[in-house]
Amino acid sequence: MVALGARRCRNFLVGSLLVGNAMAAGLDLSTLDRSADPCADFAQYVCGGWQRDNPIPADQSSWSTYHKLFEQNLVTLRGVLEQAASESQGDPTSRQIGDYYRACMDEPAVEARGIAPIQGDLRAIARAASLADLWPLIARLQRELGGDVMFAFGSTQDADDSRRQIAALDQGGLGLPDRDYYLTSDEKSVAIRAQYLMHIARLFELAGQAPDSAVADAGEVLRLETALATASLDRVARRDPYQVTHKMTLAAVVRLAPSLPWARYFATFGKLDLRRINVGVPKFLAELSRRASRCRSGRCICAFICLTRRRRICRQRWSPRTSISTAEYSRVRRPFRRAGSVA
Repeated sequence: MVALGARRCRNFLVGSLLVGNAMAAGLDLSTLDRSADPCADFAQYVCGGWQRDNPIPADQSSWSTYHKLFEQNLVTLRGVLEQAASESQGDPTSRQIGDYYRACMDEPAVEARGIAPIQGDLRAIARAASLADLWPLIARLQRELGGDVMFAFGSTQDADDSRRQIAALDQGGLGLPDRDYYLTSDEKSVAIRAQYLMHIARLFELAGQAPDSAVADAGEVLRLETALATASLDRVARRDPYQVTHKMTLAAVVRLAPSLPWARYFATFGKLDLRRINVGVPKFLAELSRRASRCRSGRCICAFICLTRRRRICRQRWSPRTSISTAEYSRVRRPFRRAGSVA
């Protein structure tokens, strides 16, 4: 095998490239690094040219043709939305899409309304006298906002039977991107947490709270999130399917987290098949239950839901203005995304 060596390797590569070029017009030979020996460093030979011509952008941790395709797709989608918003005639679906996009991008109207769109939720949270009152609101916000309000709930494929979907509860509810942001003690992480605390307090102030009250509630939120982060699995552990697969009955879930009013929570979703529920991280649910039992009238959890609701609204507010061209939008899209990820 060694004696056949480099000549056979090179012949195979050349033949493959010629066949590929004949069958697929998309093959770009400029991505090759012909200065590299394919038998010594095949990856450099195949990808070196592309890596040279496509350095990793400053705001990215990695870069590939798929990243570039994703960015171009966003530009294309924006063009579709702007066209739909500019046309007064068209089919009902296009008009609905255009109206929705135009309303989202009408920044003067958004600024004029302020927090009015979420006042109903804030009042409902303020009226909650107990966790039992609060839990149906959590379920509704999960349905409306998507993602995880305090924790994640949805459906997932049964790990033991690919033909079935079962209910699933999992960790979630953190405002910072990852659990390690709360637990790492290096100087940068400490500074990020201090800035995050100020960010939370500012959100509460913008929603009408007095500064002292906003700071107190922000501290309550950060303490709760830190406790939940401590009980969460890190990214590496979650790669192991056995660490996130714990199928239980509803009765077992209630025993695991007895302080949480599950009956009222699940009733909000309507008819559900809860014969089997996968609890991704039992320790997280148990810690949430313990923390919830220590909240007087759900005050700290109310603050957490308020934060989650307003954080989602703030995230929606970071939108490129319609006054710039599609070409300009393509050039500046990444800075907009960076700004949007802060909220």
